[in-house]
Amino acid sequence: MLTMRAAVRTGRAVDFGKQWQGQTVDGRYPLEHYIGGSDSTAVFLTKLPADTKTRAAIKLIRASGAEAEALLSNWKRAAQLSHPHLLRVFDGGKCWLSGNELLFVVAEYADENMGQVVPHRTLTASETEAMLRRYQAAEVLDQNAAIEPDKVLDDYGLYSQLLWGFARPWVAGVRYDRAVGEADSFTLPDQSYDTASDPVRDSRSRFSAVLSYYPSEFSKLRLQYNYDHAQFLSQEDAHSVYLQFEILFGAHGAHTF
Repeated sequence: MLTMRAAVRTGRAVDFGKQWQGQTVDGRYPLEHYIGGSDSTAVFLTKLPADTKTRAAIKLIRASGAEAEALLSNWKRAAQLSHPHLLRVFDGGKCWLSGNELLFVVAEYADENMGQVVPHRTLTASETEAMLRRYQAAEVLDQNAAIEPDKVLDDYGLYSQLLWGFARPWVAGVRYDRAVGEADSFTLPDQSYDTASDPVRDSRSRFSAVLSYYPSEFSKLRLQYNYDHAQFLSQEDAHSVYLQFEILFGAHGAHTF
């Protein structure tokens, strides 16, 4: 059993570990599975009193004085925020557990966090962009901007393609892509957010023509031409050509040829 200890005001030690599992915080939040912690924090899975289906986590923190008041104030503000890209904060306050005065905060449980991903792989470009946009959304909401949360960084897109296998190793095709950024704008004291100030959110279209050749069932050679149209481009139009070679290693599904 992994246990961690931290000194409390009474001078005796309190374990921040699995020994609290099974107890209840504030008479409402059961401490279920122990997730982890540090020398002054402990995190458990818990259940919400009025919604047992929503997965939630409760964090216990040893803090006092000005630090405790600052945390409580921040949690109170965070509980007022609502956005699809933010984890919800349900509750927070002070509690007594095993004779120790602690702070607690209850929030929506995230199945995966950065600490679990980064040690095994780097983030993709799309994941990095998504993180930045979530940070921007949180930053704006935290400053109490007069906006609707569901309108923040609301983008959408579509594509359609047609492929024709005109000979056994050859495939030709065309594709159309369309991406649109939400046109609603809002301003902060030092920054404005709209499609003009954030050009990567500008609407854009792409037409592509593709010719693929399959030397074998586990390799592909592809030639692709793209025509892009977007207002943020220097001349609004761009042309590009790609030559791609792809080869597969290891077990893979059966092919039609």
